[in-house]
Order: sequence, then structure tokens, then C-alpha cells
Amino acid sequence: MQALPRPPVVVDAEPSSSSRSSEGKLVRNRRFVCVDDGVPEATVRVLGDACAERGIAFEVIDSAAFDFASATVLEPGSLLYRPAISMRATRVEQALFGPGVATFYVGSDGIFRSVGPDLIMFERASIAVPPWFWATTTDRVRLRKYVDALGGLPIVMKFSGTSGGVGVIRIDTLAGLFSTMDHARASGQMPQLMTYVPDAIHWRCIVVGDRVVGFYRNRTDPDDFRTHASDDPKDYRDPPSREILDSAIRATAAIDVEFGGVDLLEDASGRHYVVECNFPCYFARAKLVGGHDVGGAMVDWLDRKADRLICSAGQTTD
Repeated sequence: MQALPRPPVVVDAEPSSSSRSSEGKLVRNRRFVCVDDGVPEATVRVLGDACAERGIAFEVIDSAAFDFASATVLEPGSLLYRPAISMRATRVEQALFGPGVATFYVGSDGIFRSVGPDLIMFERASIAVPPWFWATTTDRVRLRKYVDALGGLPIVMKFSGTSGGVGVIRIDTLAGLFSTMDHARASGQMPQLMTYVPDAIHWRCIVVGDRVVGFYRNRTDPDDFRTHASDDPKDYRDPPSREILDSAIRATAAIDVEFGGVDLLEDASGRHYVVECNFPCYFARAKLVGGHDVGGAMVDWLDRKADRLICSAGQTTD
């Protein structure tokens, strides 16, 4: 996939002009619906503040209390986002979606499709990823072959369906690989085996539409290879290379969404690899620590998309 020309990274986007007059006065109301299922308080607060700054009504739907029997789809022109990752929240989001409702999914049926696995889709889009294999066997001859093909030990084993580094394991010995794979297969799980990239910088780039609106470096703790976001503003100050920003944008587009938290590894030589694109993702720290107005960019993108949907349907926005 050929990358399109991109504007510079934007960390403080202006509110959408479609929701204000030239004098800055509010000209109409719009509704942003947030589907919650135990997400961090900061997520809801950052989105709510962004909506308040733009004169957009903000409503939180509690998935646990949602009544499917009384549910109706949202009116055209509504903005809909689900920061929660549970299946319950996903079903609520689908129940609320209707014609003219703006979401971060590409296409009118994107909200009903499961996207992934990421690495295959990135490869098909010619985006660099670390060498990897599905771990489907306990056969030791084949596992040794995989290790050799991945560049030797250590390697990384990654289980799906987890977050925050849980389920990401560094395998340092063949004995550790064999025993862990015995457990994985007995538990009915199929992890990924991936090349270990030593001393890499772990970047998180937050993409909205066709630009990166937030970024930061993750850090490692002593005696751990996994990384996490810090509360040091310095980690949010300097953006990664233009090539990394472009890969983040392309990775988000590759999984057919318009918002995502993309994780990338940059090795000592400057080469980088996309590891995953998280949708939804936790973005509040980029605002609260780094000052990147991700929430504002999200609201603005959906606001403009709602305008386009309404106009294409021949309706008015006033």
C-alpha cells in the first residue's frame, strides 16, 4: 500500500469550524455518546472536557445497565465511540449504531466486523513487523526450527486478549519454550512467537484519521523487558521520526479504523517495526501528562465525519 502525503504531526488541533461560527459562537448542538464498561475515569473525563469545549453534548452509556429491549439507534449526526473493550460494550455499541452515526470504523459495516490479526494485515500493507510465527505445536524439532528462523534466543511469546503487557513473555531457553508451549496448547491457546528486538525504543503513536495527534516513549522497569507509559513529560516531548509517524498512520488504516494506539519498536540502527494497533486504546495519559489534545482531535474528527454523513444523505445540520 502506498502511503499518501501526510501533514505534520499535530498535537493541538483547533476545534472543528463546523460546530462554531466565524465569531466563535456555538451554532448548533451535537451529541457524543461514550459506551462505558469500567474504563478509566480519565478516559471519560478527557472526552467530556473536549466535548464541553466544543459545545457538544456528552453522554455516557453504562453497558451493564443497558436495556436492549428499550434501545433505539442514535439519531443521524450523533458521534459514537466505545472506549471499553468488553464484548458487552461491543454489543451495546452495535445496538446504538444507525445510519448517519459517526464512528471511527471505516465503512458502514465496520462496526459489525472483527478485525485482525494485526500482523498479517500489516504485512499485507507492506508495513514492517518483527519476524513471527503462530505457535501451534509442541513438536520440539519444529519449535527449534522456529527459534532459528527468528534469529535465535531470546524470543518473545505473545498471547492475545490481554493488555498492559500481560501475556507477553520473553523466552530465554529452549526448556522454557517447550514447557510454556505444553501449557499453552493444553489450555487451547495459540500464541505468537516473535523475534526479540533488544534495547529497542518502544513508541506509542496515537492516530486520528490521517495524522498522529499524540506520541510518547514507553519505559522499562528494572528486571523487566516489558514497557509502560511514564508520568514524565519529557517522554512526550520529542516526536519519533517521520517514517515512524507514517507507519503508525498506515497501520491504523490497515485494520480499517480511523483511530488507534500504535505500538512500534525502534532498534539501535533506527529501523522500526509495528507491533500492534490497539482499537480502542487508552489515550488520556497523552493529554494529562504530555499535553497532546487527543480527545479534542477525536471529537473534531467525528464531528466533521457526521457533517459529511448528513450532507451525503441530503439532510441539514442546523
